[in-house]
Amino acid sequence: MASEAVQLKPGRYILSSRQLSSSENNVIGIKEHLLFKEGTTAHEEPRVPVMYMPRPFRIPAWEVEVVGNGRYTMELDGFKVVGDTSSGLVFADKKGAEIWAIKPQQKDKEFPFELYTIESVNEPGIGWFVVDNPDVNTQISYGHLGHSQVDTAHYATTALWFFIPDDARAPISV
Repeated sequence: MASEAVQLKPGRYILSSRQLSSSENNVIGIKEHLLFKEGTTAHEEPRVPVMYMPRPFRIPAWEVEVVGNGRYTMELDGFKVVGDTSSGLVFADKKGAEIWAIKPQQKDKEFPFELYTIESVNEPGIGWFVVDNPDVNTQISYGHLGHSQVDTAHYATTALWFFIPDDARAPISV
């Protein structure tokens, strides 16, 4: 199915997980109080977790830039995303930019968008997925995507993402 999917173009996108139910309709963003804790600034503490946020709270648009064939950098509010299997997925300054392989998987059957995985170029099979911890928050984690190298249908649904152009209407009404 991946051969039918479309390569992602550079641009501004709202990023949403396929895993969450339609009633949640969340997007990824920076939780502001993590950036500006009392007595600190984003400059002093540039590495903060990548969290999920309800759409009514904020609709962040990611800047996705192409750096090569199927390879991208992703930035939100001046911060790029860095993955580390020990510390997870975090926002960092531009010097810490990670190169991501954003791989088309399939066209979604329910919504009019492609589904993608986001993997580290340096560590194939290691990438972004959703971890739900209802008592704290839904966090975007970094680790093994749980897929078979032979059949992309085996990608864990927690690792499938919509890249919705920020001028597009949301696939689910709020």
